[in-house]
Amino acid sequence: IPNENLLERHTANYSAEEVVAVVGQVLQPWQSVISDSNPGMGSDLHRDLSFFFNSDKSAFVENVMAGNLSVRRADAIAAGGFDENFQGFAYRFETEFAKRLIRVSGRRIRFDPSASLLHLQAPSGGTRSKGSHLKSADPVHGVGDYYYGYLQADGAKRFRYHLHRLFRSIRTRFHLLNPWWIPVKLVGEIRAWWLASRLYRQGPALIGKR
Repeated sequence: IPNENLLERHTANYSAEEVVAVVGQVLQPWQSVISDSNPGMGSDLHRDLSFFFNSDKSAFVENVMAGNLSVRRADAIAAGGFDENFQGFAYRFETEFAKRLIRVSGRRIRFDPSASLLHLQAPSGGTRSKGSHLKSADPVHGVGDYYYGYLQADGAKRFRYHLHRLFRSIRTRFHLLNPWWIPVKLVGEIRAWWLASRLYRQGPALIGKR
């Protein structure tokens, strides 16, 4: 459900030549607006991954939520569009597109909280996979994040990002209380890592590169 001036606020931001895209505020059903400066997390791979899209503070960002995103068609095509190699839940596909768009255009993405929408949630159906990701050996839950790591870094930095993902996936309250599920989850993560490496070797599936 968009607020009444969402399109107006998106359009107004393009008066600044440095702006290549605009992402607005997104309120999930369980969220309210917060006041936060949204600092980045430091490294190039993690910067803005924890950005709060329910914030009321305007900022330049390197991450987006595609449900409230605008970008000029020519700029999106010039950057190659969304990478269709992102599979499963396509985790990190928006972040990878945002970083590539900034890199190709040499401009910036503006977060404008006054362009706000309420993100609705259906209780079932859609693209959901059955079962809990905490108890799954299916690679769809992690392949996007590992693929993102391959695209954004190399060498030790890439390896650290992948290890961080691997250990974070089992360092949960659920796995602490139910440790017998840890081997199952590790199988899923290793499968996701391997699948991501295959996708990376194939090269990105971008507009003009198919």
